[in-house]
Amino acid sequence: MRPTFEYLVNVRRKGLDIDDTKLNDLDQNFFGFYNDIVDEIVSQLIYKDNYREIIGKDSSGEYILDRMLKRAKDYQAMLTDGYSIVKGKIADNAR
Repeated sequence: MRPTFEYLVNVRRKGLDIDDTKLNDLDQNFFGFYNDIVDEIVSQLIYKDNYREIIGKDSSGEYILDRMLKRAKDYQAMLTDGYSIVKGKIADNAR
């Protein structure tokens, strides 16, 4: 996910064009797939907050569940931002 997100951020920064085929593929196959999965992971990890003591801590003393939730939210933010870039480019190409 991260390489795709970095590519899209670079596209936005440099004002690069992406052809419609690539945009539609990203829209339907990439974001359509990963957005739902990551949203479900985040909601399940939040639901499991009561189990953070049972799951325990890592060697640095951080709760494993907290670290997992933070990472999942980072991916969720990347997907949200990347998806908005794709939708914006689709709108630009339609003009």
